[in-house]
Amino acid sequence: MSGPPELDATVLAQEALKQGVLIEPGNVFFADANQGKNYFRLGFSSIHADKIPKGIELLSETADKLLRRSTKSRDCSYTSA
Repeated sequence: MSGPPELDATVLAQEALKQGVLIEPGNVFFADANQGKNYFRLGFSSIHADKIPKGIELLSETADKLLRRSTKSRDCSYTSA
């Protein structure tokens, strides 16, 4: 999966884990580790089907929070210059 360019999937994985959702950051699958920072893998083959919708919801909420933080940080850096 890929998120918007400003999403750091490593941070997303750390925050999602706090919610009980396990994802794998995708940058490790690129020859250049600087590429793919916004990519991640979802494991679902060993997850009971009833749990997947809630996990996706939690992951979405976590990503939204991180992206809002990222946007606020960018906005602050523009105003303080």
